[in-house]
Amino acid sequence: MTDDLLAAVEAAAGLAVYGAPPAASHRELIAGSGPFLDPGELLPLLAELREELADLTDVVAVGPALAARAMTRSLGRNLLDTPRVLEQTVVVASSVPEPLWQAYLDGGRTPAEARRHFVVLDGPEADVPVLGAGAFSAAALVPAALAGVDVAELLEQAELFAPSLTSLTNNPALALGVALAALTGPVEVISDGTGFEGLDEWVADLLTGIVPLGPGGHAITVGAALPPAAVPGGGTRPDLAVNGPLGAQFRCWERAAAVARTLTD
Repeated sequence: MTDDLLAAVEAAAGLAVYGAPPAASHRELIAGSGPFLDPGELLPLLAELREELADLTDVVAVGPALAARAMTRSLGRNLLDTPRVLEQTVVVASSVPEPLWQAYLDGGRTPAEARRHFVVLDGPEADVPVLGAGAFSAAALVPAALAGVDVAELLEQAELFAPSLTSLTNNPALALGVALAALTGPVEVISDGTGFEGLDEWVADLLTGIVPLGPGGHAITVGAALPPAAVPGGGTRPDLAVNGPLGAQFRCWERAAAVARTLTD
């Protein structure tokens, strides 16, 4: 299995997909890749929010936040699962949760003081502009940034990887998508222990409905970039292994999932 992984490698911008044969002949899939969504305009606002809310150290993301959790866990930051009505809590949500709002008011805060504990992502009271979907949406980037993640670095990694999405050669996302579509039987996504925690959960959620998920079948490992001569898989024997910068991982997997969905529909 290891020989097969090392014999078939597609790489770009520091990210390598092991075990997926080159798929550069699929020109129609390359043409459908679409532009890279640039959330750069959000960065100054995130920096401003971080400075303004620097004393609020407990960050809570309400709603689906697997990408934000993968960012924070992989980079040694903390994102709370359960809202807590505390002086140092900031809640990131699509709208202000009424019970939490009332709890802050009941605790003696004025509406202005209570509002400071919420960053709203949608509607007329939104604190940030709406920004697409997926790992680089405001719903992922805002809580990650407030928790201390350098989202500018993640976006830079994704931008460096983006040109490979339309390349006829060295197109890891395309090769990965074609390989995913070819898998039969259950697929299990596993962190390889190289430092990215929570990325496996985000990938598994992304692949839901595209490939059958579950143990006992094909293993796919995900992790950070490997040093020279290192063997992918973290001691397991995966069918596919993906290693590289975290920002590139998000971009690669989202494109690969779209390719696999196209091929399996």
